[in-house]
Amino acid sequence: MERSRQVSMLRQSSGYGASAIKALVSTPITRQYVLLGACFVGLLVFIAVSCSILASPLLAGLGLAAIAIVGLAVKRPGVAIFLVFLSEGLPSLQLPTPGHTLRLSELTLLLCLSIILLLRPGIRLQFPHVIALLFFSIALISFIHVPEFSTNATVFGANKRVYDLAIILLAFFCGTFLYPMITDLSAFFKLALLSNLPIYLICLGQALGTHLPTFIVPDQDPATTGDKGRLVGPFDGAATLGIYMTGLFALSLACWLHAKRPHERLLGALMTFATLAVVVGSGTRSALMALGAMLCIALLLTRRYKLFWSFAIVVIGSLLAFPGTIIAHFTHASTSTTNRVFLWHEAFKLIQAHPIIGIGLEQFHYYYQRLTISQATQLNSHGISVHNQYLEWALEGGLPWLMTGLLFLLSLLIICGQAYRKAPQNFRIPLLATILLVCATLITGCLDVPFDNVETATFLCLIAGLALGCVGQMSRWRPERRIEEVKENVNADSN
Repeated sequence: MERSRQVSMLRQSSGYGASAIKALVSTPITRQYVLLGACFVGLLVFIAVSCSILASPLLAGLGLAAIAIVGLAVKRPGVAIFLVFLSEGLPSLQLPTPGHTLRLSELTLLLCLSIILLLRPGIRLQFPHVIALLFFSIALISFIHVPEFSTNATVFGANKRVYDLAIILLAFFCGTFLYPMITDLSAFFKLALLSNLPIYLICLGQALGTHLPTFIVPDQDPATTGDKGRLVGPFDGAATLGIYMTGLFALSLACWLHAKRPHERLLGALMTFATLAVVVGSGTRSALMALGAMLCIALLLTRRYKLFWSFAIVVIGSLLAFPGTIIAHFTHASTSTTNRVFLWHEAFKLIQAHPIIGIGLEQFHYYYQRLTISQATQLNSHGISVHNQYLEWALEGGLPWLMTGLLFLLSLLIICGQAYRKAPQNFRIPLLATILLVCATLITGCLDVPFDNVETATFLCLIAGLALGCVGQMSRWRPERRIEEVKENVNADSN
């Protein structure tokens, strides 16, 4: 009897121990340490493999740095979002893989996804999240309608378009899921702005005529390419640079108006003017119109009327003082307008013929090759774009895809606009940036295709995801809880 009682007590204690260990492992903090331990084991394995196989010590050093960054991102998930902003500012740094050129932003977003699956933060999905999933579902149906697979790294097929849309959608959800991991929004967005400083330095070097390495600016020389005299930065063209800078302009303007600390507001002001100079240097007309609209909306929304009239006087004075230099950057060849009108006319005809399901993703160049057009109007035969985001959505996915895309942008605008009125000062940075970015996307979409560029669309969706995280946190506040917090702060100050 005594022996059986001891055995039962041992089993009971072991059961308690197993349940305790299970509960301990299921906590987020312990999961972080478990993953850090796995990273440490992987580090030891990597050191052994690199010392025996890799001939270059540089590759071993890069691998060690990557493992250290992953460990830091797991410990502090806000670092993972910062890495996404950092990789967006270096689009020319890519890793060649079989059949695909891997961007740094893809690696950082996969890191964010791994952290989300590990920590499993709880959020409440909102209407724009559902519309984003519907938008991707229609794109997937359009791809299944006319499937096309390209394994050539230099040929952009429909399967790569679906992959890019998945990356953009992932950025939107990562911003919302990882928002609670950011403790100081004002300081975080300051670092996000500083992470894009390489773009300004590259544009400054191009403006001064400095020869830059090809891995920073691949095959782009403004003196010899079609973008003659225009800044292209680390992107594949001047228009891509100009459209991407609209996102930085929105974020820097929001930091200027709503940052917590004086040096953060000063940084936002400096980068606002620097971004304006880069857009002027790129000569992108749609981006310049978007910047003007964003500036008017932000200053009128925050009631900075004196600053609004000061900007108006400075702009008019600059046009009067340097009319030739500024206007020359935006005076393009006549074919720039005639080509767009020609493409829009052809797109309208195809939309009328396929209004519901469209012609399929990345299929317009096949119709374009069948046309009999003059040499003056001839454009590149593959990867041709209609230079209008709304026509492209209706052309490739039908009118339902167009309406879903517009509904997604307008829902972001309405939700962030309603939350902006009652949001605290620190929360207004991502809300105002999202409002300005959506307005800029609606404007640039009339002359360009901002969602075709992964960096531009990812920047928008990441900021919008963070803004919806703010909205979700504000909706969970209760008036009684806020009153109790105020009373606690008052009592703490009195003591």
